[in-house]
Amino acid sequence: MNIREYENLVRETLSNIIEEIILKNTVLDISAKSRAGAEISDWLEKAFVCATKNHKFLLNSEAAPKGKTKNPWDARCDFNYNGHNEEIWIDFKAFKRSGIDSNPDIGTPNKIIKFIEDGGFY
Repeated sequence: MNIREYENLVRETLSNIIEEIILKNTVLDISAKSRAGAEISDWLEKAFVCATKNHKFLLNSEAAPKGKTKNPWDARCDFNYNGHNEEIWIDFKAFKRSGIDSNPDIGTPNKIIKFIEDGGFY
């Protein structure tokens, strides 16, 4: 397997897990009163860890430590394929597509667009 095929496997695996989580949970049990994006991210972190608990490639998943608002990742895991292990950091982003005043952190649109152009989930 060459590096491009490996990258595609990582991207497809993560996209499939996240898409499955979203499709199974179209209504979330959150208040969404003040910082809905943060609540969604917290929920996704926990759901990602649960969804990857027994995954064949995604190992050792964990959610960001509570109270660490400046943690560099929302969730992390190891991607292990044929003995090659990569640590993956995930930064969940939530924003209102219908809201003109929705303000994801700087650089978010570029991250999302780059992942989509490369064939990832949107």
